[in-house]
Amino acid sequence: MSRSEWDGVGTLTLLKRWTRDVRRHERIIRAVWWRDPMGTIFGLRRDHLKERLRQSMAQLGRRYQGILYEILDTAGVPEEYRKDSQIKVWQLAQAQVRRNPLPWRVPSLLWCSCISLSSREDLLPERLRRKLMLRAFIEEIPDSAKRSDLLRLAYQDQGEAFQALGTDERALENLAETYIMLHKQLLRNADRLVDWSDGAFLPGAIAAMAPPYSDFEEWLFEMDNTSRGSHAP
Repeated sequence: MSRSEWDGVGTLTLLKRWTRDVRRHERIIRAVWWRDPMGTIFGLRRDHLKERLRQSMAQLGRRYQGILYEILDTAGVPEEYRKDSQIKVWQLAQAQVRRNPLPWRVPSLLWCSCISLSSREDLLPERLRRKLMLRAFIEEIPDSAKRSDLLRLAYQDQGEAFQALGTDERALENLAETYIMLHKQLLRNADRLVDWSDGAFLPGAIAAMAPPYSDFEEWLFEMDNTSRGSHAP
């Protein structure tokens, strides 16, 4: 599958595919033919499955790269170690997925893995956990320029977006309509919201939100007064 073909696959769907394939791969490597005939059959497709896992992992890595960079930066991980630290985060998460392959646990596993590498756990704000959890739900918004702008500004690779918000204030102002769409998607996913967000979002609290949805702006862009000062150009 080419990179352009991945663009049409939502992150929630991709997480389901990835955990499903991790479960299948685990079954293959542990299979004993006289105990698990189906596992032996799946073993004939091992190379194909490994390649699919590699592609899924690469795509998920790209999608979560910006937010993981931001979390690790806030956690005090030196810049020269952040690339290796992101690999470690995914390795830790995948180890847990192999034990319990539930797709909705992956975002919380990423968060816990970041904390395990943090030297300043007490300084990791709740808004970053919520931003991490929102990443997959934003792609549930129908494809549009507005959705692309939100992903670009909030989750750009290597965390460049959160470091340079002052250069694109007009684009930030244009996100008001996107927040409306994001709110609708969270409401539509109310039945799985608690699981997929590890309790960061409660259906009742989301339902009570009202325009202009300033909470989204704060969670995604750290627009409180203290943060404005720390990231001012």
